[in-house]
Amino acid sequence: MYKNVNYCDAINYPKKASTQINNLISYATTNKKLPFYMFYAIPGKTTKTLCQGNICTQEETKECCCVFLSDANEVKKIANNCITSQSKVSKNDLLAISNPFICLFCCPLVCKSHDGIFNYLRHYYKNVAFEDCIVENQKLPEYVQLILEQKKSSEEENNPMQGIIERYELDKIKNIAVMKLDNFNS
Repeated sequence: MYKNVNYCDAINYPKKASTQINNLISYATTNKKLPFYMFYAIPGKTTKTLCQGNICTQEETKECCCVFLSDANEVKKIANNCITSQSKVSKNDLLAISNPFICLFCCPLVCKSHDGIFNYLRHYYKNVAFEDCIVENQKLPEYVQLILEQKKSSEEENNPMQGIIERYELDKIKNIAVMKLDNFNS
């Protein structure tokens, strides 16, 4: 998201029909998933998020806050208010209903309990229907598994990670975050 742009059309995509957001919410409901949007934006000095933390407004840590997580239902509420050509939605309007994605890995609500990620999500995204959610334990992609375990592949005996780095272009990736959610208890 860029400065000084009206995001009404973007969140009512395509052509003010809201098909994208309606499909996301419908799919999530049907498949017992959580409907979230992720926005890419560089926060400004006046940007406020759900947590009101200041990590995203400090110059030295601002670059850590470029991906924001928003409840799709809250985005839809804002989209529904874009009813006239004079309606405006700013970057800060959308970030105000969001939290930095990085907070999923450092927030005290996450770090201090067994089901911390769900404590965090319930605290900040109150309208998401967690009781209907199914958490699946899916197999990690090969490159993530190999990085986590630093396992040797039979075809790359001499330098096990070099082939993986080249195959998946991992030298272009700055960070990988893995979230384990398979022990969730409602």
